[in-house]
Amino acid sequence: MSEIEPCIEFLGEVDTTMEVVKERFEAYADKPFGIVAESQRMGRGTSGRVWISPKGNLYFTLCIPQDNPKYLSNGLIIVLPLICGIACRKAILALLPGLSPERIGVKWPNDIIYDHKKLGGTLVESSGNYCVIGIGINVEVAPTVMDSGREATSLKCLAENLCIQNTTPPELAKMIWVCLFEILTDSSMTRKKVVEEFSKVMDRSLKLHKRIPGGRDEEELTAVSLNEWGHLRVRHADGVEEELCADYLF
Repeated sequence: MSEIEPCIEFLGEVDTTMEVVKERFEAYADKPFGIVAESQRMGRGTSGRVWISPKGNLYFTLCIPQDNPKYLSNGLIIVLPLICGIACRKAILALLPGLSPERIGVKWPNDIIYDHKKLGGTLVESSGNYCVIGIGINVEVAPTVMDSGREATSLKCLAENLCIQNTTPPELAKMIWVCLFEILTDSSMTRKKVVEEFSKVMDRSLKLHKRIPGGRDEEELTAVSLNEWGHLRVRHADGVEEELCADYLF
């Protein structure tokens, strides 16, 4: 268990939690903190896309100082997006113990998946002295629009199917905090271990598409493996393989 206690503000409706945290940097004096909102008017996903943000889901932005190894070592910054996915998955399994671990996975580099359906995603940015982590999880509501053809689901739907109690956004935010800092403060944790753990739960069955201006490339790519830096190797339809690092995929 991490010794870093959750420091999270819970708010009502905001434009976006990613903007609210920037107003709090000075107040928290280079300590980790988070903001959770009931809903967002202008939620943002990867590549500037709108993140549909109805009430009932988790909209959580967590900020970690970049220059304090007590919270985040330099060696782990490069794989922080992978760590976020691992932590979110662990938190969901901890709060909904009836879920089968084999059915919940991650899609490189930033999505949480259950039976090939999207449960949520993360977004990692740098702002000032902080790593800013945006986390969105479908707790009560699964968006009716498709995520580039990928159906969404919610924890409520999974809980009802298993006849178990669902979690709440505040409860999930606190558990994600705990799981994240358990990884970040583990003195034995290395970049290699993070990559290995992510690889074990990465859903390779999902067909991927490169993002291009205005949409996506129609060519389907297959996830193959991660290299030592957490970059994804994909296979094109003609069998040619390519490594991706900064690219986000649909």
